[in-house]
Amino acid sequence: SATAADCECNAGYYASKDACLPTVVLVSATPEETSIISFVAAVKMSVPAFDVPAVRADYIAGVADALGLPASDVRVVSVVAAPGSRRASDSSMVETAVTVDADDAETVASGVTA
Repeated sequence: SATAADCECNAGYYASKDACLPTVVLVSATPEETSIISFVAAVKMSVPAFDVPAVRADYIAGVADALGLPASDVRVVSVVAAPGSRRASDSSMVETAVTVDADDAETVASGVTA
C-alpha cells in the first residue's frame, strides 16, 4: 500500500492522509472477496458545514442511492477544503469509500465516473 510520502501524485492523483489515490476511483480487492472503491467528490460547502451529522448522513445516503448500495457500505474517509478555493466556505473535497462484492466492482466503479 502506497503512502502519501511514496506518491509523486502525477496528473489525476492526489495525496490523501494515508495514500496516493486517484481523483476519480481506485478499486482494490480485499481478502474477503470484496472491493473498496475510493473517490473524491467536490461539494459546494465548507468543511464545518459538511461535518454536520445530518448533512454527512444525507451525502452518504445520496451516494448509496446513486450507486444502488446500502448506506452501510459507504463511508466518508476525509473532508478537506478544496485547493484553490477563494474562501474556506467555497467548497470541500470529500474522500469517499464504498465496499462492494468483487464481482460488482467494475459496474459500481462505472457508476462513480458517470
